Amino acid sequence: MNRRLYFSLLLLSVLWCGLLMGFSWLVHSGYFRLAASVSLICSIICHQDPARSFRVCGVTLPVCSRCTTVYLGSLVGITLFPLVRHIEFLSSRLSYLLVISAIPVGLDVAVNLLGIWNNTFLSRSISGGFLGLTCSTAFLILINIHKAPFLK
Repeated sequence: MNRRLYFSLLLLSVLWCGLLMGFSWLVHSGYFRLAASVSLICSIICHQDPARSFRVCGVTLPVCSRCTTVYLGSLVGITLFPLVRHIEFLSSRLSYLLVISAIPVGLDVAVNLLGIWNNTFLSRSISGGFLGLTCSTAFLILINIHKAPFLK
């Protein structure tokens, strides 16, 4: 894999997760405009329900627990990707891995909407983290296998 591309993706993931996790610092340090901008950007991609969001130092993060763990899981996937062996084997089973990782999220949402079971902070966080880990790994495998011309 192209090292520059890998480290660029890793840096972007670290910066995004750092921005989300450092949101309470922005608020406590008086960077209200920057914090409001982050919250506004996050509102495009997340429902931002405070009851379903982590709190750090008394400040609610700008994304829900599932979104937070999707991003953190993605960071873990990108960080650990250099340790992945048998990329060709995994690439042949990529669709199965993605479906398997989406099932917990789908079930968590479906059983909650149907009133069968109320999902919890833990169920949302685990399913989101697993999805983020798998999707980031799948993305990097696809880039590595197909070596698209625009990524060289």
